[in-house]
Amino acid sequence: MNIPPEHTDDIFDFLRKGHFISEDSRDETMRNWFRIIDDGNNYETLCEYFSMLNLSLEEGKGYYYLSQKEEKSDIERKIKQAYKWIDILDFLKAYGRSSNLLFMQGTIFSASQISVQCNINHVLKEKLDGLINYLEDLVISINIEEGTKDAISE
Repeated sequence: MNIPPEHTDDIFDFLRKGHFISEDSRDETMRNWFRIIDDGNNYETLCEYFSMLNLSLEEGKGYYYLSQKEEKSDIERKIKQAYKWIDILDFLKAYGRSSNLLFMQGTIFSASQISVQCNINHVLKEKLDGLINYLEDLVISINIEEGTKDAISE
């Protein structure tokens, strides 16, 4: 492995906080760090160096940033989790529309009200049926009130 360039510790401290180093930054230090990374084989050296920390130095058009290396299975799991919550929110928003409720902070949903609406509205029933895969995570009676820390309860 090549010796990391000067200011590697400063570059790391800055990037690990989720910041970008840009070639057109107003800050002269940032522009200098960009030139250091961009110079010769420093990018490859830093990529190798950061990979030992399970981090990946990513290059964009005129900028650099750090990302965590993740297994493909972890990424897929996170995407599935996001889809699940999108489906749940889609159902609750559709329920709110069919019940003439405004889905916002302070809106209260109850299982009995949802059941009644699903018997009336077949589209809503289909959406609820689609959530059956998430049933163990989904306990429908959401109370989104200001100051409430437990957002989901039965």
